[in-house]
Amino acid sequence: MGRSPGAPPHRRGATLQYVRIGVLAALVAVLLAAAASRPVEGATAVSVPLLRVLHTSPFEVAGRSFKPFERVKVVVTTSAVYTKRVRAGRSGRFVVNFGRIALDRCTGFVVTASGIRGSRSVLESKNESECPSPAP
Repeated sequence: MGRSPGAPPHRRGATLQYVRIGVLAALVAVLLAAAASRPVEGATAVSVPLLRVLHTSPFEVAGRSFKPFERVKVVVTTSAVYTKRVRAGRSGRFVVNFGRIALDRCTGFVVTASGIRGSRSVLESKNESECPSPAP
């Protein structure tokens, strides 16, 4: 019953076993692909470079998520333009101090950091809304 006439009885069982192995292998491949695409706990996704003001007097900026050991040009633009160069550390972080600049919360500024290996970040601070408007 159900067997092809003339087919040996062992062939049908062997074919079914190969189908089961193939389905099992495909299932394992799908599970491995799904596991590989999930981020490992504690691992970070691709990070974009970020800047943060640490102090406004003297003006000090911290950068993170730059490429390791990347040389970075940091430019602060207020009423004048100030430039410093710094090298990021192994973790892609740096701190640069612009000792001659002292800003308060009402002074607007733009900080741009450009690395020689393509990392780039811009931080912009506008005048606070409760600050007095400049005289015309």
